[in-house]
Amino acid sequence: MTLIDSRRIGVLAGFDAKTKARIEDATVSLTVSGPGHFGRATLPLEPMRIEGATTYGGYVSLRDPGRHGLTFRVARAGPQHDPARAVFSYEQAR
Repeated sequence: MTLIDSRRIGVLAGFDAKTKARIEDATVSLTVSGPGHFGRATLPLEPMRIEGATTYGGYVSLRDPGRHGLTFRVARAGPQHDPARAVFSYEQAR
Protein backbone atom coordinates (compact mmCIF):
# COMPACT_ATOMS: atom_id res chain seq x y z
CA MET A 1 0.00 0.00 0.00
CA THR A 2 1.17 3.51 -0.77
CA LEU A 3 0.69 6.54 1.52
CA ILE A 4 -1.16 9.57 0.12
CA ASP A 5 -2.28 12.23 2.65
CA SER A 6 -3.06 9.74 5.48
CA ARG A 7 -4.92 7.55 2.99
CA ARG A 8 -3.61 4.44 1.32
CA ILE A 9 -4.14 3.07 -2.15
CA GLY A 10 -5.22 -0.56 -2.21
CA VAL A 11 -4.28 -2.21 -5.53
CA LEU A 12 -4.91 -5.80 -6.59
CA ALA A 13 -3.97 -7.69 -9.74
CA GLY A 14 -5.85 -10.98 -10.20
CA PHE A 15 -4.82 -14.03 -12.22
CA ASP A 16 -6.81 -17.09 -13.28
CA ALA A 17 -5.64 -20.13 -11.28
CA LYS A 18 -5.86 -22.49 -14.27
CA THR A 19 -4.67 -20.37 -17.20
CA LYS A 20 -2.50 -17.85 -15.29
CA ALA A 21 -4.09 -15.12 -17.46
CA ARG A 22 -4.69 -11.72 -15.88
CA ILE A 23 -8.32 -11.21 -14.79
CA GLU A 24 -9.77 -8.17 -16.53
CA ASP A 25 -13.53 -8.73 -16.20
CA ALA A 26 -14.13 -8.87 -12.44
CA THR A 27 -16.04 -7.00 -9.78
CA VAL A 28 -13.55 -6.40 -6.96
CA SER A 29 -14.13 -5.10 -3.44
CA LEU A 30 -11.99 -4.47 -0.37
CA THR A 31 -13.26 -4.92 3.19
CA VAL A 32 -11.24 -3.21 5.93
CA SER A 33 -11.43 -3.91 9.66
CA GLY A 34 -9.35 -2.77 12.61
CA PRO A 35 -8.59 0.46 14.48
CA GLY A 36 -10.80 3.36 13.44
CA HIS A 37 -13.27 1.12 11.59
CA PHE A 38 -16.48 0.34 13.42
CA GLY A 39 -17.30 -3.16 12.26
CA ARG A 40 -16.16 -3.55 8.68
CA ALA A 41 -16.04 -1.05 5.84
CA THR A 42 -16.38 -2.37 2.28
CA LEU A 43 -15.57 -0.36 -0.81
CA PRO A 44 -15.53 -1.23 -4.51
CA LEU A 45 -12.20 -1.21 -6.29
CA GLU A 46 -12.21 0.32 -9.75
CA PRO A 47 -10.43 -1.11 -12.80
CA MET A 48 -7.18 0.77 -13.47
CA ARG A 49 -4.81 0.40 -16.42
CA ILE A 50 -1.16 0.47 -15.37
CA GLU A 51 1.36 0.11 -18.19
CA GLY A 52 -1.30 -1.58 -20.31
CA ALA A 53 -2.34 -4.12 -17.66
CA THR A 54 -5.60 -4.15 -15.69
CA THR A 55 -5.46 -3.86 -11.92
CA TYR A 56 -8.16 -2.88 -9.43
CA GLY A 57 -7.67 -0.08 -6.93
CA GLY A 58 -9.12 2.53 -4.61
CA TYR A 59 -8.35 4.78 -1.65
CA VAL A 60 -8.77 3.54 1.90
CA SER A 61 -8.31 5.39 5.20
CA LEU A 62 -5.92 3.74 7.66
CA ARG A 63 -5.25 6.70 9.95
CA ASP A 64 -5.23 4.90 13.29
CA PRO A 65 -2.13 2.90 14.26
CA GLY A 66 -2.44 -0.85 14.72
CA ARG A 67 -3.24 -3.96 12.73
CA HIS A 68 -5.84 -3.69 9.97
CA GLY A 69 -7.51 -6.64 8.27
CA LEU A 70 -7.82 -6.37 4.48
CA THR A 71 -10.06 -8.79 2.59
CA PHE A 72 -10.15 -8.56 -1.19
CA ARG A 73 -13.10 -10.24 -2.96
CA VAL A 74 -12.91 -10.96 -6.69
CA ALA A 75 -16.10 -12.00 -8.51
CA ARG A 76 -16.04 -12.82 -12.21
CA ALA A 77 -19.08 -12.97 -14.46
CA GLY A 78 -20.65 -16.34 -15.15
CA PRO A 79 -21.75 -19.35 -13.09
CA GLN A 80 -18.49 -21.21 -13.79
CA HIS A 81 -16.55 -18.78 -11.58
CA ASP A 82 -16.73 -18.85 -7.79
CA PRO A 83 -15.74 -15.61 -6.03
CA ALA A 84 -12.20 -15.64 -4.66
CA ARG A 85 -10.99 -14.05 -1.42
CA ALA A 86 -7.53 -12.93 -0.39
CA VAL A 87 -6.96 -11.93 3.25
CA PHE A 88 -4.04 -9.81 4.46
CA SER A 89 -2.97 -7.95 7.59
CA TYR A 90 -1.44 -4.49 7.43
CA GLU A 91 0.34 -2.86 10.37
CA GLN A 92 -0.07 0.94 10.47
CA ALA A 93 2.82 2.49 12.41
CA ARG A 94 2.31 5.26 14.94
